[in-house]
Amino acid sequence: MFQREYARKPSFVQINCAVRDAKAKGETWIQITWGENQITLDKGSYGWNGQGWIGQTGGSDIAQKLNRNGA
Repeated sequence: MFQREYARKPSFVQINCAVRDAKAKGETWIQITWGENQITLDKGSYGWNGQGWIGQTGGSDIAQKLNRNGA
């Protein structure tokens, strides 16, 4: 389980860095929050699944990217 909370709106790059850090630690459940907004990613037997939005960055978009890259 990996959780990262931001006080200011994180950029796309910051969100990707947090996901990369969590993956490097072997995490299979990642939650990134900014106020009421959040992105949740979880790895199941069929790959990554993502939900939620922070700004224009969507959890499902990040999950698709992770699955394409063989994560």
